[in-house]
Amino acid sequence: MAARALRVALATLGTIGVALAIVATRVVVESERALERGDALMRAGDEDRAAIQLGEAVRWYAPSSPHPRRALALLMELAERADERGERDVALARYRRARSSILSVRSVWTPFERELRAADARIADLMARTPPTAADAERPFEARRAAFARELRDAAEADPHPVWVVLLLIGFALWVGASFGFAALAIDADDRVVRPNARFWGALVAIGLAMWIAGMALA
Repeated sequence: MAARALRVALATLGTIGVALAIVATRVVVESERALERGDALMRAGDEDRAAIQLGEAVRWYAPSSPHPRRALALLMELAERADERGERDVALARYRRARSSILSVRSVWTPFERELRAADARIADLMARTPPTAADAERPFEARRAAFARELRDAAEADPHPVWVVLLLIGFALWVGASFGFAALAIDADDRVVRPNARFWGALVAIGLAMWIAGMALA
């Protein structure tokens, strides 16, 4: 029984490891390719298409991969260039692309938090510089910029809370792990259910599933 459980556990861990390695390799490769395309388009003067590719490179994020950070720096540079040329709408669109790319890879932590704050500040400034509506015409520039900054901050904070994301991930890991434990330890070599083990591993499966459902509902 113990040897069989060990073999199942090792096979499971090996399969998970290989799958994670494949996914991580794909993410890094795709980020590098998108960065190379964006860099080439940028040097060719096609800034609009370059911005799209650079945003895509940021979205292919993997911890410690250098490509998303380099792509984000180039995307922010394109936004700054447009702003310096007085192309407010173009600059705004590029800063928004940078912001959405950063938020798309956020999980229990926010990669590129410094760049996110910089993008939010530039977006708020550019939106405040847009000719105001009649209702806002009498509001000072600083008041409009502060209001836009607050809206951006509130929108970001309304995204899934890290606590519930962690609960979701732990619940999923417990659910899957306990399912393998049930298969390995709650069923003997003759395919008979070992009741004490079945109760234990079955309870863990139920707890993991409940945590996952709660995380999905509350995140």
